[in-house]
Amino acid sequence: MVNSGSRLAYGLGALFSPATMERLEMAPDVPERPEAQLFVRAFGGHMVGVATLGFAALRKRRLERAAAWGAVAIDSLDVTTALIEGAKRGRLDRDLVGGIVFSAVGAISAAFALALARRSLG
Repeated sequence: MVNSGSRLAYGLGALFSPATMERLEMAPDVPERPEAQLFVRAFGGHMVGVATLGFAALRKRRLERAAAWGAVAIDSLDVTTALIEGAKRGRLDRDLVGGIVFSAVGAISAAFALALARRSLG
């Protein structure tokens, strides 16, 4: 629930107000670059999607594993993407470090939920 709630909060902020997320130091500076705003919004959109699946799993237990695997996959890919970008930049800027931390915590908490779901099934 915490995983889905934090994803939903971040996702809605990024989707509807990339500039606000930048002021909160949760997204890169994007006001002058519309293509960057698109990517921040898209990242927010996929966070909303994963959060929605997580909340749906609260009502339909058969969705728990899919929600957890979805979160692990999305966050693992986000960490990988940030590391690739850091390598291309030759450094890990604040926006990359923030993304890595946010996504790593998401992946770990989702993997923990998956392990708990497995334990309760077996």
